[in-house]
Order: sequence, then C-alpha cells, then structure tokens
Amino acid sequence: MRNYLRDARLKKGLTLEEAGRVIGRSKQSMSCLELGHVGIKVNDLVALAGAYSVSPKKFLAFESNYVVLKTARKGA
Repeated sequence: MRNYLRDARLKKGLTLEEAGRVIGRSKQSMSCLELGHVGIKVNDLVALAGAYSVSPKKFLAFESNYVVLKTARKGA
C-alpha cells in the first residue's frame, strides 16, 4: 500500500506536509506512513483517499492483493 499512497499523493500534486494536514500528522509521520513503518487508521485512510480524489476501496483492494501475495510466498 505504501507505494500506492505515495503515488496517489504525487498525482494529486500534494507535498507530505499538505497530506499530513489532512489527517493531523507531521511531514515526518507521513513519510513513515508511506514507507510502511507505521500503520494507518481506517478514518485516516478514508480522509487521505478523499484528499487524493481516490476511492478508499482502491487502497484496500491494493492491500488485500499484497496480503494474499505475501501469504502465498510464506507458504511456498
């Protein structure tokens, strides 16, 4: 999901600082979020999706595919 968050933010033309304001996080915190170092709350994900003009389902669908692939690799 981390690359998708970053890509969606960049497509919208927002900086980390601007995106952080949407959910009350600092630039540094947003960077950690995009890098996958910290988790994200559902309400923050929905708020960012709105700010990026993307459906929250896009983020969740991407995450579901990632989890499936990650699980498949562990079992391989």
